[in-house]
Amino acid sequence: MNFLNRDESWELFLKKAFLENTDGKCPQHLEDIGRAIVEKCDGLPLAITVVGGLLVKKRQSVNEWEKVLKRLESHSGRSEILPTLELSYHELPPQLKSCFLCLGFFKEDSMIRVSQLVNMWIAQGLILQEGIEGQEKITMEEIARSCLDELINRNMVQVKKMGTSDRVKSCYVHDLLHELSIKKAKEEISFEILREGNSQSSDNARHRVVYCSAEQSISGNSSTRLRSLFIRGAGLADENIPSYWKSFGRLRVLDFEDFELTNLPDSIRTLTWLRYLGLRNTNIKELPSSLGCLKNLEVLDIAKNKDIEVPNVIWKLAKLRCLYLSKIKCKMPLRIDTLKNLQTLKYIPLHNWLPEHATQLTSVYNLSIDLGENLDIGELCSSLAKMEHLISLHLIGSVYRNIRSLDQLKNLSRLTKLKIDERVAKLPSASNFPPNLSYLKLQYTTREKCYVELNRLEIIGSPLLDSLPEELRFMTNLKELKMETTPQLASKLQGVDSHIISNIPSVELIISDKELTEAILTVAIDFIRGIHKDD
Repeated sequence: MNFLNRDESWELFLKKAFLENTDGKCPQHLEDIGRAIVEKCDGLPLAITVVGGLLVKKRQSVNEWEKVLKRLESHSGRSEILPTLELSYHELPPQLKSCFLCLGFFKEDSMIRVSQLVNMWIAQGLILQEGIEGQEKITMEEIARSCLDELINRNMVQVKKMGTSDRVKSCYVHDLLHELSIKKAKEEISFEILREGNSQSSDNARHRVVYCSAEQSISGNSSTRLRSLFIRGAGLADENIPSYWKSFGRLRVLDFEDFELTNLPDSIRTLTWLRYLGLRNTNIKELPSSLGCLKNLEVLDIAKNKDIEVPNVIWKLAKLRCLYLSKIKCKMPLRIDTLKNLQTLKYIPLHNWLPEHATQLTSVYNLSIDLGENLDIGELCSSLAKMEHLISLHLIGSVYRNIRSLDQLKNLSRLTKLKIDERVAKLPSASNFPPNLSYLKLQYTTREKCYVELNRLEIIGSPLLDSLPEELRFMTNLKELKMETTPQLASKLQGVDSHIISNIPSVELIISDKELTEAILTVAIDFIRGIHKDD
């Protein structure tokens, strides 16, 4: 662990405790107390960061800061960091405390998908939806993301990767904060971890994580009080699973992600309170028909599985909010027209998409469709044009084909994100683009003019593109450009065509060439401006 000296510690503290103070200075009346607080952190960057995040939420008064100092002084053992971090935990509002405790359910140092995290929070009843009469209600996902943002602002969670629209896509937890989360979860919400060689489970456990090695099978550890069960590792589910399934009657979250699970027992029908069922990347081959008995299920994730047999019972899951599919096998298109609460529908194969879904799935705003090898997708574009509530659309392709035009999507006024993994023969004119589109990713696109006012543009898999259109320099909202290109085009963009991208703050050109497949060229805006100055 790296330690900071006194000056470095104070400088870091100022950055974290005075985020809203543009000059980054500590008020004179708080400086002595502030330096005393920093002394208690013993030069540990994490402790300074977390305490700074705590103070940034408090009033800048001597009284408030003295309370923090006294609590730090009350802990014995100056070299112990956990008590310092625990202070920040105790300062969290009740809802954020509950959200923080769930971070211990994930493996140490793991990358946490935000979509998975917020869905688990919602499934466990930690997110309450409140609305003001006469105003549109904020979705529970938005509330959950606000909770995550608050934990990030308090330095309790770190950003791993940002997605579009300035939203966090993945995050992680520092190992010491992960340790704190586990410690407090054991104390406050009856959390337990079962590892290889430690199979002594508690009948009073409400949340359980089971880690299995490749040679180990999960055994019949039952519990009538269990609310969350996470199976981690490379082990196998043994044949006794059906015998203790019934003891999990109050289970809300069941997650087998990355676990070797070939099928679910029919006895899963007994989990009538289940909200979240995670089967991502499990190699599961078949889902039982009894899945349709899970009337309270809100999230079903079977992504990253191959040729999984899915019974035509999903239509019975009326409360389903999120459905993540994959390469599925079914005798007829899945019936999903009854899913009026469905908001996220990912990776649905095109052969399971019916034109009438566009008008039936009135709550879906996040949609991705796997086009497979279907050559005629004109009917699809016509149906998508009716989904005026769409915010994000991703068309996933596996073969080269031409999408004749995107003009049919112009009426999607709420669409902000569009990703297409197919060859687009012609891009729309400015008047025919979705008016609020802010993110566009085209893979295998051909050369055509594009005038749309984007803030981020990615061009991938266009080896025949030999220049960028002049109109690009008039896209005043464009902040980021990322594209695969040839050395020849990269050279032009540093020379004669540099004016086209000179107003874009961030430009990344990835050279795509047989002899230079590993070469990556990042063209910074300062360099481009430097060329102009030399002229």
